[in-house]
Amino acid sequence: SNDREKFLTYLASSYERYDAVIHAYILMTNHYHLLLETRRANLSRVLHHINGAYTNYFNAKMRRSGHLFQGRYNGLGDGAN
Repeated sequence: SNDREKFLTYLASSYERYDAVIHAYILMTNHYHLLLETRRANLSRVLHHINGAYTNYFNAKMRRSGHLFQGRYNGLGDGAN
C-alpha cells in the first residue's frame, strides 16, 4: 500500500542520513521489526527519524494528531560492550 511505501522511504533515508546498515526488516500490519547496525552510537536518532517522519506523514493524511507508535523500542546490543 501507499503507507507501506512511504514508511520504506523514511527507512531508506534514515540509513543514508545516519550511516546505518539495515540487514533485514519486516513490516507487520501494526508494527515493524528491524535488524540494523549503526556505525555510530545513534540508534535512538535513527529510530526517532523513522518514527517521527512517518507519524507526521500519517497524522497529516488522517487529519489527526498525537503519537502513532507506543512506547520505546526494544533493542539488543551485540555484546561488544
